Amino acid sequence: GKDKYTLSSSENPLVDQVNQVELIVRGTKVEDPDWFRQFFSAVKMGSNTVGADVLMDLFQQVGTSPAPTNGGNLSVSAESSLNESAAVSIYGILTGLHRDLAKLPTLSSPPVAEYLAPSIELKGSLNEVLARGQLSYKVVIGVALASLRGALQSERIALEQPPKPTITFEADGKIRVDLVLQLRLKTPLPAANNALLPIQKLQLSSFYQTNRDGMIVEHSIIETRVNGRLTPGDVVSRFVKSSLSPDTKRDQEGSWFVQSVLDTISSRTRSFGLDQTDE
Repeated sequence: GKDKYTLSSSENPLVDQVNQVELIVRGTKVEDPDWFRQFFSAVKMGSNTVGADVLMDLFQQVGTSPAPTNGGNLSVSAESSLNESAAVSIYGILTGLHRDLAKLPTLSSPPVAEYLAPSIELKGSLNEVLARGQLSYKVVIGVALASLRGALQSERIALEQPPKPTITFEADGKIRVDLVLQLRLKTPLPAANNALLPIQKLQLSSFYQTNRDGMIVEHSIIETRVNGRLTPGDVVSRFVKSSLSPDTKRDQEGSWFVQSVLDTISSRTRSFGLDQTDE
């Protein structure tokens, strides 16, 4: 299920209202208002028997649809309880990620930079350490952001839609970020008159891990996908290592970012035997 909690605007916010957004059972969305009324009436009555009957009725309504494969990330275990200061910091990270990632092309520093611990580590999808410490981390993210801005400003790449982040606070206390970029690249072929290539949907998934003080100590890349297809695990590693190399070209037209995206797309096609190098 998915619920929306609305907080009061007082200095110490309390929950003012809880709205149910959706309920999904076995992959099927429940849209019967009568069922909800029956369920909450049963809860108010405190009758376990009536509640069980209502649930059985619900299961019969949805039939035998396939069970969902990705659930359980909406509850927080007692072991992951936080002190008040850390909880405020986590809330700041959650809202900050939404704020910063939505305006990614204009950022000049890493998202939620104010919450980075001095010892932060950036890890690749193979769990290898790609950058250690605030300085190295900011260099890697800064190079990527600067090259993205340059590519957009030079019109070598177009952002079809604003970046779309999905932020989830997991049961183990980690913060999961799924960021989708819908990009169009200009073809380098002169005969095509700089036409834009078809949309490439680039999805970056990662975890942010905080310490007891609510500061980010680890940023781990989970996976990258191009048009829904997984890229090889070392794509991000090579991307980061090239950004740390003193030989990396820091041009104003975003050539490095464009080439990195092309390499990512090329790696994906090679991994599925789709590369046509003979042509």
